[in-house]
Amino acid sequence: MDLKLKDKVVLITGSTGGIGSALTHAFAAEGCKLSITSTRQAKLDKLVPTLDIAEDHLFTQVVDVRNEDEVKAMVDKTVEHYGRLDVLVNNAGFEGSVLPLTMQTKENFMDVYNINVFGAVFSMKYAAQVLAAQGSGSIVVIASGASFMGSPGMSPYISSKHAVAGVAKSLALELASTGVNVNCVCPGPV
Repeated sequence: MDLKLKDKVVLITGSTGGIGSALTHAFAAEGCKLSITSTRQAKLDKLVPTLDIAEDHLFTQVVDVRNEDEVKAMVDKTVEHYGRLDVLVNNAGFEGSVLPLTMQTKENFMDVYNINVFGAVFSMKYAAQVLAAQGSGSIVVIASGASFMGSPGMSPYISSKHAVAGVAKSLALELASTGVNVNCVCPGPV
């Protein structure tokens, strides 16, 4: 399939998990220049040999999206490596502990929010600056069907996905006049 993405620079957070790996393979098949991230080098080392991609079309980074400085560096290094950024795919996510709300702790909520909300916010913040300055690009947030519903025992995850969808909607309006698109993709269970 030719989606007219050849040589577009695509930054994917959480690229080594189920959805992330599928996204990475799909963008590689389109001929994109990829900047892919994971929390551990071993995960990247396992994924890279499975990709059918030219060496000059692949840049890997170990990034903890909970750390704003690392996220800023992730975006900066991608732009430094390729000279631009065309697409951010905000995919890193974490389900957290499945427990009734009466048993949830602040730590459980923060473990989920630090990745699903703040990691996404940091990624969008720094990518939006680059894309708006270029006057083009896309931010794709992998939200969830959970962004529109509730689910017993999953209050940290569900509420985090509501939050990230809300941030994406707000950012879309903020960037509307810049030529940058912001969209959510909301898959069900994977």
